[in-house]
Amino acid sequence: MSKPFSSSNQRPNILQGVSLYPPVSSTGNRIKEDNHVEGKVNPQEKTPDITISEADANWEKAWKAKQAEVHSAMQQFVPRFQALDPDAQVNIRGSLASGVKMNPKKCASSGEPYVFNPTDFDIDAYVVSDNLFTQALKNNPTAVRNGQIVGSQSGIKEVKQLIWDMREVLAKITGNRDTGEVKWHFNVLIRSSTNASKTTNKDEQSVTALGLERSRGNPLTIQPPKQNIP
Repeated sequence: MSKPFSSSNQRPNILQGVSLYPPVSSTGNRIKEDNHVEGKVNPQEKTPDITISEADANWEKAWKAKQAEVHSAMQQFVPRFQALDPDAQVNIRGSLASGVKMNPKKCASSGEPYVFNPTDFDIDAYVVSDNLFTQALKNNPTAVRNGQIVGSQSGIKEVKQLIWDMREVLAKITGNRDTGEVKWHFNVLIRSSTNASKTTNKDEQSVTALGLERSRGNPLTIQPPKQNIP
């Protein structure tokens, strides 16, 4: 089985020259440099973050399982977005989609990035829709930033209700830190197609700078539920 993070030969690895592996103890076990836990909700249920070099097949299995769980929970909302705009596409970016935390502040003391933590994460959701973005621009032009707007500030009541309903469902997913009293932290950005394209390109550049395949920067697209054909 290939390693979860195989380096790309197309771009240099910015971690070259940095020791990617924690030191080894006298018993032959890896000594963790950090015991980093980012989440502040039920920290006793969180496992420490691990780095790219520590990610193994078990981590990849847990990551893919959490992707599938979130995808399944969000599918029911896609038709409601597409009822507002048939061309709307619901996506997720961030570590849940890429498997790695691209924020340079979220790394070990060695400088090596942390990977997605299935026990401690948030869901960076957005909808790509020029139609909804245009409506939001008219409703609340001061809230628009570079081709995107927070859905709850869009002035579109159907979108605001969608976000509220999504908060209730996604808060039940274990590991999601936007739960309980802070479930309102979850939101859905409305992005223009131009903004979405630029964002994906930026994410692709970020992962290739880490020596990973460019495809790691692609968003996770939420598909509508399959309709049963009688």
